[in-house]
Amino acid sequence: MAKVHLITSPVAGSRYKKKNTFIKKTTTVVSRLCKIGKIISALTIFLMFAFFIWVLMDDPRYKIKEIQIDGLKIFSEAEIRAHVDMFLGKGMVRLKTDEIKNKLQRIPFIEDCSVEKDYEGNKIIIHVQELPPYATLFVDDQMFLISHTGKILKRISNIKEARGPLITGVSRRNVFEPGAYINDEGLWAALEFWYEYNQVPKNKDVKISEIVIDSNENLKVYFDEIPCETRWKRENLKRQVQNFSIALNKVDITRVQCNEYIDMRFNDDIIYK
Repeated sequence: MAKVHLITSPVAGSRYKKKNTFIKKTTTVVSRLCKIGKIISALTIFLMFAFFIWVLMDDPRYKIKEIQIDGLKIFSEAEIRAHVDMFLGKGMVRLKTDEIKNKLQRIPFIEDCSVEKDYEGNKIIIHVQELPPYATLFVDDQMFLISHTGKILKRISNIKEARGPLITGVSRRNVFEPGAYINDEGLWAALEFWYEYNQVPKNKDVKISEIVIDSNENLKVYFDEIPCETRWKRENLKRQVQNFSIALNKVDITRVQCNEYIDMRFNDDIIYK
């Protein structure tokens, strides 16, 4: 029996390939158009959102109308406002709280702070923690409040603003500006004396009015209730102060008949002249 071979027409095969190629190209074009459409849609949404934020930033309903300062116990609110009132009237959305915080941290007597936004009240709320003054430094007819670490917190002009004892005799080689640290061994001794004096028990309250850095080895301390100066060696201040406390508790040292000084520098002996 004879076999019949079916042969596809060359023309029909060519048409089939062209049809497949057209479909693939069309699919590719449609796919690309879809991707472009998605990109355009996303870009449009982003631009609309950015425009909304831009409008919101300048919306008068969100301008800063008030700055509230909490936590002050020692220093005045006016001293803080001098650094932050510049933010009044600015947009709350645009403003970063770190901008205000950075301004506050440059104030020498601010130990720590935090800043909050109150959109309902159109105000900024500032919480501050002060670095308390430990003593008052007097040099070149100027007075400064200083911390327990020797940091200058503030320049003052009235003795009524002074805190702790008045410390004099600090070397003029130091820089005396708010924010600066005083690196002076005499000052460390004066601050140590003030610390030790606050630690000992005393039956009678005797107030220190001035600590004088007298020399490389000595301090002179003046008390309101004692009629003459007292002399102290910088070394072993703790023991000297303890001896002074014992003397205060045993006798009324405010009535000691001294014309010049009471000397605490000789171990357990108290000498007066």
